[in-house]
Amino acid sequence: PPLSPSLPPPLLFNAVYGKKFPPAPKRRFTPQKNPLHIKLIAKGTCNASLPPSATPQTTNQSIIMNDRQRLKYDSYLAVRTHCARDTSIALTSSIPAWTTLYDRFLAKISYADACVLIQNSDLSGITEHKKQTRAELTAHILQVSGALCTLALLREDTVLEAKADIIPTYIHDLPDSLVDDKATEFLELARALPATDLTQVGLTDGKLDTFETHIETYNLLLGTPRTARGTKTAATANLAQTLEEIERLLDKGLDKLALQFAGTTFHQEYLLARDPIAVAKSKPNAPPSPPTT
Repeated sequence: PPLSPSLPPPLLFNAVYGKKFPPAPKRRFTPQKNPLHIKLIAKGTCNASLPPSATPQTTNQSIIMNDRQRLKYDSYLAVRTHCARDTSIALTSSIPAWTTLYDRFLAKISYADACVLIQNSDLSGITEHKKQTRAELTAHILQVSGALCTLALLREDTVLEAKADIIPTYIHDLPDSLVDDKATEFLELARALPATDLTQVGLTDGKLDTFETHIETYNLLLGTPRTARGTKTAATANLAQTLEEIERLLDKGLDKLALQFAGTTFHQEYLLARDPIAVAKSKPNAPPSPPTT
């Protein structure tokens, strides 16, 4: 029968030691915090309250672009799409300076894309972009290697030939962490040679600058997501500067050269791509224009 609350607790006899001990006090049950319960509360599907310590903490994501920058960036992407068409390439390839500046433009856009992916914590996008950047970087390494090998043959420079001669499988088999080191090695090797010699084998300052930008993009993506916090800081700090460099490449370079094609369909569509407002209105989900008064 149940004991009265006023009576003392019964003594328990220990058969081994022949002693009697009071029963152990009952342990107070503390409900555990269920992660699913917390998620339901965060989503607003559960009305139960939790203490502040159990409330899920949200991280503040950095705003990497203001509205003006977003409009201009969409315009840059429209320029990239327009200039990448086969008809555009066939027309603009007649001007070597266009090819050089456009390659720089593409490299800067790739770097900006990496910054956006990292800031948004888009892990699948980061992985895919890193894979693409590695492929581009590998192609640049082989191009520079081939050019330096040819230059070594012309100069009968056996030392340069030994440093520059590599096989494609060697680069393809390198671990991700060593690809940028090998690329930097070839970039420094090329930078140390006279520009007049490099021009003989097609290595211009513009191509080397593009090569360097691809190395920077790959370095930015290499540490994610392991060093995501530090990488996000770098992405935020560098994005604004990168957007300014893209605008300068267009405003002082490609926009001026595009005048050589004035009167053509290419030039008309190029001007539309350079107009941020026109690009915004051409988007499928673009909001309707406000009524004029």
